[in-house]
Amino acid sequence: MELQSFETQQTSEHVSSLSVMMKELQDGLHQNPMRIPSKYLYDKEGSRLFDEICKLEEYYPTRKEIEILKSMRSILPSLLGNNVLLIELGSGAGIKIRQLLDCAPSRVGYMPVDISREYMLDACERLREVYPSLPVFPVTTDYTHLQSFPDISHLGFSKRIVFFPGSTIGNMEREEAVHFLSYWEQVMAPGDLFLIGVDTKKDISTLERAYNDTRGVTAAFNRNVLYRLNREFGTDFEPELFQHHALFDRECARIEMRLVAQQKMTVHLEGEDFHFEKDDFIHTENSYKYSPDEFRVLARMAGFEPTMLWTDNEGFFSVHCLSKTQS
Repeated sequence: MELQSFETQQTSEHVSSLSVMMKELQDGLHQNPMRIPSKYLYDKEGSRLFDEICKLEEYYPTRKEIEILKSMRSILPSLLGNNVLLIELGSGAGIKIRQLLDCAPSRVGYMPVDISREYMLDACERLREVYPSLPVFPVTTDYTHLQSFPDISHLGFSKRIVFFPGSTIGNMEREEAVHFLSYWEQVMAPGDLFLIGVDTKKDISTLERAYNDTRGVTAAFNRNVLYRLNREFGTDFEPELFQHHALFDRECARIEMRLVAQQKMTVHLEGEDFHFEKDDFIHTENSYKYSPDEFRVLARMAGFEPTMLWTDNEGFFSVHCLSKTQS
């Protein structure tokens, strides 16, 4: 497997750098309620824990999305076409991309894009075992705040498909989601496609179970960010004194994930004191849910034209194909 890194082209915008991360953390902890950007949940351990979440019975999105992708196998060869570069945003363990790679008719390249460099490269090594001749071009960056994307014209692929699985679009506020999609609509060329997974609205009990599993894996995933801050920034959080809590906000149509202080405490960061009373919380992640029609409206606001839609039999999850609107 050919492995070429584009990291040197991403240095200036790699927002996981310590200085930028520090500023974002300080800004978030000054808010009321306090916030930690959800992207910082995904260091190597966080990514590993999220992979465990994806295997849980309660966590339906991964299972349903893979079910949908498998149902698309008859159409994927014509959808992908020949000589295609697959760009996966938030590639993680690289499990879902295999559904596409298995259906690519001829010459295909793979560009995983992820903020967790070490975990992404480990996943690339695992792909090497399954697809030994696949050219892979990993990019380490925060894909949610891209200012530019590496020049890939010299790679010789005639078509690009951006693959954004997992309903990560739901972690963004709606305005952020439109801005994010608009960026990709602008950098894409005619004929390129954007393939995206979106979690749908459903009964609240199913939603809340998915983020409050009985084994406590999601709780460990959520608390892990505090261990990361202690390790990388010298904070003195006591993670086990924070309780994981995920609830559905009906008005906003989103799951909110929180870390709730179980007692009064003070945490220190860069000479600043951050005070917690019992039941104060840190907001760590949102997960917005969209009906298919609601998401199509969002996509059009970003300049895309929704062309195809797939759902599982229960309507728990959706996969949308978006194309660049021709001017």
